[in-house]
Amino acid sequence: MDEVRVSRAEASEVWALRTKVLRPAYEAGRLCVYPEDEQEGTSHWAAWSGEAVIGCVTLMWRPSPLAPSEVAIQLRGMAVSPERQGEGVGARLLSAVLAEAAWSYAPARVVWCNARVGAMSFYASAGFEEWGGRFSIPEAGDHYVMWRELPVALA
Repeated sequence: MDEVRVSRAEASEVWALRTKVLRPAYEAGRLCVYPEDEQEGTSHWAAWSGEAVIGCVTLMWRPSPLAPSEVAIQLRGMAVSPERQGEGVGARLLSAVLAEAAWSYAPARVVWCNARVGAMSFYASAGFEEWGGRFSIPEAGDHYVMWRELPVALA
């Protein structure tokens, strides 16, 4: 695998890949943009190969369905370019983001996501557990809520 670096990104830098992977049925010119993309406390991350974004994920403050009164963050819009899937790009991106989230999203202790059925084994391999039943998101398909504790940030 060529050199892949992970760093923060601007929302606009992840929209095209997010759309290509997560919303391929969108008509030309429509991008997968979330209302929270520009909110304070939302962060976007990319895996880069040279100048190309080959992976992306977004983190935002959002209570989890497991414990709505507790501080938590949602992982959203995780995508890896189809031609780079299976190379470990997603695992590297997720690992880096979770480590950083332990610092930058304190005091949150839980991260959760709406995992596509086809991505559940990926999240399970990163320590996420399934919670609740299967549900459908319009234009995105069937999902399960998955969650895990954030890594402990040591000073």
